[in-house]
Amino acid sequence: MVTPEFLGERCREFLAAHPDCKVKFHHGPTCGRGSNNNWVYAHWYEEGTFSGNSQGIEPDGSPLTVQGQTRFLVGNDLKIRE
Repeated sequence: MVTPEFLGERCREFLAAHPDCKVKFHHGPTCGRGSNNNWVYAHWYEEGTFSGNSQGIEPDGSPLTVQGQTRFLVGNDLKIRE
């Protein structure tokens, strides 16, 4: 398991290396695929360029080719549980 602080630092570093990054969705966030289901799902991709240092790697201006799926469980209070 990683800590929230580690994830936050990696996100800040990513944004510094890709300042023009825009997150878009193939399928936007949805919740509740079925009864009593509080899972939130999203299928996303990013557009932008590699224009800043990242993990000691020099930028080369190449386009981002990043996409993924995210899911997390929320409680009835809308706070992330898992």
